[in-house]
Amino acid sequence: MALFFEILGFALFVFWLLLIARVVVEFIRSFSRDWHPRGLTVVILEAIMTV
Repeated sequence: MALFFEILGFALFVFWLLLIARVVVEFIRSFSRDWHPRGLTVVILEAIMTV
């Protein structure tokens, strides 16, 4: 049972980090409207926004 809660805690921590990353990306997009990601950044940001 302890293993289940450790895995759950880790999953929630990763989800929390992704939410923080999404807030940062939204701030960047709102302050720099002409910024467009290129290359690998597009793939990473798409993954962040999808979750």
